[in-house]
Amino acid sequence: MMQIRIMIKTILKSRKHLTSILGVFVIIFFINSSKVRAQTKEFTFHDNLGDIKEPLSLIIYTKGSLLNIQSDTKGKISLEKKIIDKADSIFVNYSFYRLPLKKENFSKEVIQLKPEISLESVILKEKKKQFLGPGKKNSIVQLSSKRNVLISSATENFINKKIIGIRYRFKNKALFWSGSSKNKKFKVSLYGYHKKAKVIEKKRDNTAYNLLSTPPIVSIPRDVPKWVEVYFDGEEIDYSKYKYIAFGLHSIDTPILLMTSKSKNFEQLKDVNMNAVLENGEKREYIYLMKSIYEEDKYTFSFQLILK
Repeated sequence: MMQIRIMIKTILKSRKHLTSILGVFVIIFFINSSKVRAQTKEFTFHDNLGDIKEPLSLIIYTKGSLLNIQSDTKGKISLEKKIIDKADSIFVNYSFYRLPLKKENFSKEVIQLKPEISLESVILKEKKKQFLGPGKKNSIVQLSSKRNVLISSATENFINKKIIGIRYRFKNKALFWSGSSKNKKFKVSLYGYHKKAKVIEKKRDNTAYNLLSTPPIVSIPRDVPKWVEVYFDGEEIDYSKYKYIAFGLHSIDTPILLMTSKSKNFEQLKDVNMNAVLENGEKREYIYLMKSIYEEDKYTFSFQLILK
């Protein structure tokens, strides 16, 4: 009987000890969670006309790399403090404006913009933008992997046009798929090349040449818009010497839910892939055609070149 009482007391003490340990873990969890929340802030923007409730983007340069952070449809951007702390220069793009920002601007959650200091950036007679690529009809979802996802077009389809950007269609969540596209990062891909190969060929005439000196890294906003638009600020895209353009993205975070469209109305657009080969110690990338995984109804990624 005495032994039973001792065992009961030992169990009760063990339960109290376990409860104390669990309590400590819960406290640590909440402290860490509050730290994460404190490090990430949501910013809104205001100019002389009031709150800016339209999509805008932050362009952040850090040690030669470029990060393009898109707002949601209401002009709000969520941002980690460490990104601002490490930045060399920051710009905000909205409407016709490109304005510089200082790190001190992010000390408050409402950022005041003064577009009048950069009136020279206003385009009074803007050419109408054009888009080349699949639209929104008859679309299905496809998961991205950590590789280049590209579609190709002959440059004769947009001769004498200026390439000013690329836009992409994503889906936040989809039935039967796990994960979400929000807050995922990808690198913008834009290549020029001379020949489409049906198989991987080690020939110079289908070598892919990167047309972007600093390919932007883009963060998909939490409120995923219909189109995520990325513009090539300060980049002069010279595609005149190439027969083909390949454009799309390279997934940094996965999975990203990519939207695709039936390609029967876009016979000039083809899905292509890349293969990297080492030649004489140097990495060389080649373009080759992809066989559609949807043989009956061919689908092409919903990427569009933005042209003027």
